[in-house]
Amino acid sequence: MTSSWFQDPTLLAAMLGALLPFVSFAVIMVFTRPYPKLSASISVAAVSVSLICALSLLGRHWHLEQPIQYTAKWLVSGKLYVPFGFMLDQLSLLMLTIVAGFSFLVQVYSLGYMAGDPGFARYYAFQSLFAWAMMTMSIAPTMLQFYIFWELVGLASYLLIGFYYEKFSASEAGKKAFVMTRLGDIAFFLGLLLVLLNFGNLNILDMNSVDVTARMSPLLITISAILI
Repeated sequence: MTSSWFQDPTLLAAMLGALLPFVSFAVIMVFTRPYPKLSASISVAAVSVSLICALSLLGRHWHLEQPIQYTAKWLVSGKLYVPFGFMLDQLSLLMLTIVAGFSFLVQVYSLGYMAGDPGFARYYAFQSLFAWAMMTMSIAPTMLQFYIFWELVGLASYLLIGFYYEKFSASEAGKKAFVMTRLGDIAFFLGLLLVLLNFGNLNILDMNSVDVTARMSPLLITISAILI
């Protein structure tokens, strides 16, 4: 089922829940970074609303029979475009709620744990970036969007692991994590490319249909699944 987000409170809640952490990240980095407590308040408030939206969606649609999907054209060039949107079913809503819940708990705990740290505001900006990437990835309707936000999760992880970049050990740990995850990302990308070239579609609902077995051999499906 496809619907316009501004006419559907369900998709509006999904958009608010997923995108508010990005707004928090942008506001902190551009405007409030010199004000640590204000930055933390903005970040925690954003993830709190995200958690409320996720819990509301989960409770409302836990027994959903058909997924709700919204996609829009993004980065349009002629007839080519990158789709962006949300796909809501039991699994994606459960993952969205788990991610929002853990993000909320981590950010609340960090209010005391990171208090007084010179990089307090920067830390909350990175936490918001991580939460945004994870939540948007959780309800991605296509594997291309999933991959893009998977890469953003990797970037946010690198920034958080190497948060104390002035320390050699933290800097090296961040670089090591970045390099190791890139190896998996290459396999992920190759798997997606294999599906795209042989199936011609990276929409998750279409990939779950029986039609995929008619357009791809069992061997190619197995190889793609292993790579992804």
